[in-house]
This record gives sequence, C-alpha cells and structure tokens, in this order.
Amino acid sequence: MGESKVKKSKIKKDKIKIWPYFLVAFLFLLIGFAFGHFIASKNFEISGFLIYNVSTQGYTEVSITLEPGIIYLTSDCKQLNMTTTPEQIQIIQSALDKKLLPRPTSHDLMALTTENFNITVLIVKIEDLKDCTYYAKLFLQKQNKVLALDSRPSDAIAIALKSGAKIYVKNELLDSASNIC
Repeated sequence: MGESKVKKSKIKKDKIKIWPYFLVAFLFLLIGFAFGHFIASKNFEISGFLIYNVSTQGYTEVSITLEPGIIYLTSDCKQLNMTTTPEQIQIIQSALDKKLLPRPTSHDLMALTTENFNITVLIVKIEDLKDCTYYAKLFLQKQNKVLALDSRPSDAIAIALKSGAKIYVKNELLDSASNIC
C-alpha cells in the first residue's frame, strides 16, 4: 500500500511540472499568430531583405474579359474598365485562349523564363489609380525570396494569365467601379 501512495504522489508532482511547458507553448502560438498578422499587413525589412506584402486582404480576385481596346476586370457585380492598345488586347486574348502567337512576345519570354528558372508568378495586384493611370504589382517568388515588380496592369495581366496566376484588384478601386447587376 505504501508503494502505491508514493507512485500517486510522484504522478501529481510530474503533472505540476508539465503545466509551465504548456504555458510557454501557448505563448509561442500567440506570438506566432501576432507575427503572422504583422507580416500580412506590412512590408518590412529583415537583414537587408525586403519582405513584401503578398496578402490579398483588402483585395478581390477578378476575372478578365476583353473588347477591342478595353480590358474588363470583373468580380460579382463590379466591373473595372481599362483601356489599352490593340496589341495588348491580342496578347491577353492569346493568354486567355492558351494559344501562342506566331512569334513569341516579351510576355511569352517572361513566362518561359520564370518557368525555366523555377520562379513562381504568385499574384498580380492592381493597386492604385492616379491621373487616369492604373498601377499594378507583379509578385514573383524564387525559393524564400519574393520580388514585387511595378508593372503596367496590361503587362502584369498578360504574364499572370500565361503563368496561371490570379489577378486581384484593391477593394477601394472596385468600390468606385461600374455596377453591372
């Protein structure tokens, strides 16, 4: 009987010693969540490397349709219209149709280069409108490095479509877009 009491008291002491580890693990999870939220909300620098915000929070994925001279970016009942050149329309249409033009375009070369060098086209973000000009960023990833390239929206759209990447528009821009429903 005496031996049984010793085992029970030892088990109780072991349980008491374990709870600080659970507390530490919980704190690490909490800190990890807070850090993850920080990463998703800002661009910041660590040891000389700029970490770009590739979060889609505040952005909406859009689909692309075309008419001569116009790119339509549509999500639900909102549609953003961008004017562009007939050449850009032809390039984007070939990307939508998954067809190659008789001669490779710079967009084809970019898509082939990223594919052959194991660079992923992550996403395209249409971010701003200034003086009737839209601004976009093309996000590329190679291993743990992310590059955000300032781009004309039509070029970024063509590259995204050729690479299978998604296209997003800032919600503020979509809020001011045409209502099509």
